[in-house]
Amino acid sequence: MTMPKIRKLSNYNLKSVRIAAAEYFDIIKTASNVDSARDRLYRKISSHQLESFAAKSDSYEGKYIRMRDCAATLRNIIKPRSDQLSGFSVI
Repeated sequence: MTMPKIRKLSNYNLKSVRIAAAEYFDIIKTASNVDSARDRLYRKISSHQLESFAAKSDSYEGKYIRMRDCAATLRNIIKPRSDQLSGFSVI
């Protein structure tokens, strides 16, 4: 009996993340310290959220809800309290 081929579930991998999040990685690389990186990332995340809300498009409401929720999640992940609770920093 042969095993069925496993389908590739998505195109998301380390390479695609590096491309999609290059701007965020650059912020971290060029920050002088963790607090500076947090502040700059927080502002960039908020800026991206506001830009998406301000863009005139025919996007549906669900897209804006996902953007709001993703931005809030990212801002919470980079908080110092998240580092304390998890025992490590994502930055």
